[in-house]
Amino acid sequence: MSVREGFIGEDPEEFEAVLDTASNKISSLSNISLVLKKYNISKSSNLFGQAAAFLQHNVIVLIDGSDSHSRACALSTVTNIPLIRLHGNGGSFKQCDRAIQMSVGYKDYAHATFDLLNTFGWRSVVLVFKDESFLEAGYFRTLSRGSKLAVNLVKFSQPSENEDSGTALLRTMDEIRFYKAEVILLYVDKDNMESMLNQVPLNLTSHPSNIVLAVKLPYNQTPASEELENLLHIHGDTNKDLLAVSHDAVRVISRAVNNESCSSINGSAVHAEDREAILLCMKEVGINGLTGPVHFDAYGKRIGINLEILNLRSNCFKKVGTWNSAEKAVIFGNISQNLVTPPRAGSLEGRRFRIVVIKAAPFMMSRTEENGEVVYTGYCIDLLNELARNLKFTYEIYFTPDGFYGAETDNGTWNGIIGELLYKHADMAVADLTITEHRETVVDFTVPYMFYTEEMLLKKTLSNGKVDLLQFMNPFDSHVWFATLASLVIISFAVFFINYLSPYGYKDENGRGTAEEFSFSNSVWFALSCMLQQGADYSPRSLSEVINMKPFPITSIHYPANSKQQTGRILAGCYWFTILISVSTYTANLAAFFTVKNAESPINNLKDIVKSSYQVGVVQSSSTYEAFRRSKYDTYQTIWNRIKAADDVIKSYEQAAQLVREREEYVFIADGPGLRHVANQPPCDLTVVPGLTTAKGLSLALQANDPHTAYFTLAILHLHENNFLETLKRKWWDTENGCPEEQETALSRKRIGLLSMLGVYVVLGVGIVVAFLTLLVEIFWSKRSKQIVLSKETTRSRKWQRSKTNSIQVRPADD
Repeated sequence: MSVREGFIGEDPEEFEAVLDTASNKISSLSNISLVLKKYNISKSSNLFGQAAAFLQHNVIVLIDGSDSHSRACALSTVTNIPLIRLHGNGGSFKQCDRAIQMSVGYKDYAHATFDLLNTFGWRSVVLVFKDESFLEAGYFRTLSRGSKLAVNLVKFSQPSENEDSGTALLRTMDEIRFYKAEVILLYVDKDNMESMLNQVPLNLTSHPSNIVLAVKLPYNQTPASEELENLLHIHGDTNKDLLAVSHDAVRVISRAVNNESCSSINGSAVHAEDREAILLCMKEVGINGLTGPVHFDAYGKRIGINLEILNLRSNCFKKVGTWNSAEKAVIFGNISQNLVTPPRAGSLEGRRFRIVVIKAAPFMMSRTEENGEVVYTGYCIDLLNELARNLKFTYEIYFTPDGFYGAETDNGTWNGIIGELLYKHADMAVADLTITEHRETVVDFTVPYMFYTEEMLLKKTLSNGKVDLLQFMNPFDSHVWFATLASLVIISFAVFFINYLSPYGYKDENGRGTAEEFSFSNSVWFALSCMLQQGADYSPRSLSEVINMKPFPITSIHYPANSKQQTGRILAGCYWFTILISVSTYTANLAAFFTVKNAESPINNLKDIVKSSYQVGVVQSSSTYEAFRRSKYDTYQTIWNRIKAADDVIKSYEQAAQLVREREEYVFIADGPGLRHVANQPPCDLTVVPGLTTAKGLSLALQANDPHTAYFTLAILHLHENNFLETLKRKWWDTENGCPEEQETALSRKRIGLLSMLGVYVVLGVGIVVAFLTLLVEIFWSKRSKQIVLSKETTRSRKWQRSKTNSIQVRPADD
């Protein structure tokens, strides 16, 4: 099938080779023969004569390569031949009813520009336009209403009579400078744009503070495009853009002709309905061309466009981002000035970093506002903003897709943040990332911005509210208390028997046995009073002494100088020495138990974990995870086996805190700063056991051999020296503490609480109760005894009275 195309333009030689080569290449790949016919439609040409020639030559599609579309549109209207426009983004006044637009519409350019300004946070804009672009400028002004953009319109000055173009250009430049705008948008033709960009003294392209950005259709490098470049000997970017849009236009025609609705068209006898059909078929075409996805709406306007964002550097445009209507502006490269001399090596000014982060409070947090905007907060955001302010760079951030910090997997690849840097998906990582030897082999670290030790997160014990009535017995082991009780009983028996058997002991009135002073009950009392350091009523005598020597209390004992054998007193002396040592030891330990408030934690170190049945959790692919996994130390290996046995994939501290709360015996090991933040949040039921390891460092990471690492290191050292990092740490850990602080001082730690002494007072209370009960028994017994004695006396008196009366009654009567 042979189809004839008509190419029209003021300078057809400019596109002749490009269109010829593209048509021949596409024709060779299909059963369609595309015949290209070139026409010159200069103002001097006869419009109606050309229209008749188009119809006579059975032209089915016109391709317009001119900058002025009015004559091409007129020809298309007169002949009803569909028109494909390669250039131009004119407004509705320039639209053709039968046109297919291969270039980008002015609305797409306006939206792309608007999103780009918002991405960089630029607010003050000057828009320079000509009469021909008034509609485009007005649309952008309307689009910016309701936003924070301040748009000022400047009309490009036209030279008056007796005035050259340079003077008019300077007048326009003066008006631009008046507004002192951050951004200048040029809605002018190519020649005027070049004049403005290179105008002295403004010199927009090479001034040290100016950045030049442009937006255009992409050029996808494919084997087909490389073959065409070689055939045409194309090297310049402008020619490549021409090749791409021309190639896509020819492909649209070829695909439309292959459409079922248009496959019956006879190229040697084209009728009006054939041209109408080919227009509809072209609107239905969808291809992935050299300029990206190519689709059209019902009006022939190109939709679903992808654009490249370019930055002028060293008088050459470099791709730094992309735009489409769905994802908006995405900047993945650095923007910089178009300096004649290269920038200072390692300079960060103007560079844009793509930064990977991980959600970990309080380092990195995010929230979504009511309007759908995502706001990032945290220690790392404050640090990053300060670095950006000092080093004058911009950034965009994204969360690591898998949620891991980064470790080497079994197949040799890296995951998490480290993997994003290693595979060049990100320029830098800003997170609570620990420096390790293994990570250092694949990425570069700055100097640490924070030092920490690994700690353990546990559930709080209920010791603070627990009452231990026997706390005063804690200084001695139960065996010691049993030994003390046994010694009391043994000494009591020993004192009693020694006094009973010794010829010099306390005897009764008959000089035998034992006196009341050292009966068995009083012997027990003697042993007990000595133990309590209260002094006994009598001390052992049991020796040859001066006759009639009186006993002395233990508090003021005076032994005679002429004593011979002192058996009982030897026993008493040894007993008193034992009591002295025991009481001194008890007092010292009791003071330690009362004054030192030990954290009653069941786990205080890694060895406690090994000895217990606690399950262990760590953040997967973290430095702690790697330390346990790679260590050959027995304790670490035992804990690693428990980590694997638990089989918990932990990605965040919040998830770990929930596991600690839910499980009976569970400990989570991680970086201290993150654990302290979690423990200081409601419901305040967790505690942290500190100091498991030596100090480690949290740092920023960049790609390996990044020349900017030294600049970040110097900036962080500066923030250390001016106490910015210390202030930042207090902000996110001290002021963000959600749990009430315990007001504890050195003096308060030495004070003994009532709960510690409660058991002693309970013993005292029991003693008082027993004493009063005994008193009641004694009173009752005393009264009972008196009543018995009184009853006996009364009975005896009555008997005596009765006997006396009887004796009087039996006296014989006188004779």
